[in-house]
Amino acid sequence: RAETVEDLLKADDIDIIVNLTIPAVHYEVSKQILDAGKHVYSEKPFVLSVKEGLDLKKRAEKKGLRIGSAPDTFLGGAHQLVRNLIDTGKLGKVTSGTCHVMGHGMEHWHPNPDFFFQPGAGPVLDIGPYYITNLIQLIGPVKQVAAFATTPAKERTISSKPRAGEKIPVNTPTT
Repeated sequence: RAETVEDLLKADDIDIIVNLTIPAVHYEVSKQILDAGKHVYSEKPFVLSVKEGLDLKKRAEKKGLRIGSAPDTFLGGAHQLVRNLIDTGKLGKVTSGTCHVMGHGMEHWHPNPDFFFQPGAGPVLDIGPYYITNLIQLIGPVKQVAAFATTPAKERTISSKPRAGEKIPVNTPTT
């Protein structure tokens, strides 16, 4: 059904809302959802600061609500196969992990990629969580995570339709 955000938040037959907004508004939208008495499952990054995350946690606990966040891809078949190989000892003892992500940017496939190149997004915060989450589920808790990133280009050119050829500003690390 199609309805306004206000009506969705008031609806008695809705228990959980999936927050798929852009990163810059995840906190505000999730706060509204919790304040309306509904559980939240948010796209990543969950929020842009520890302070925001702790506030949402406090709000959820106060109302007896649950909050969760992507990525959940570690539950997929390939990742669970590796989990099984580790659990059955077929891979031996895994002591550490690393990941590298290389590929063209979102401007090559996404029809409206602007938000990917603003604070709260970019490869480190948008793609990195998939790999970190899977490494944690495979090898356990981590003591330290490090990421290195730069912003070599201050603008990107969209090559996907309908905005192909349009230049957009880059205000977050991309490499």
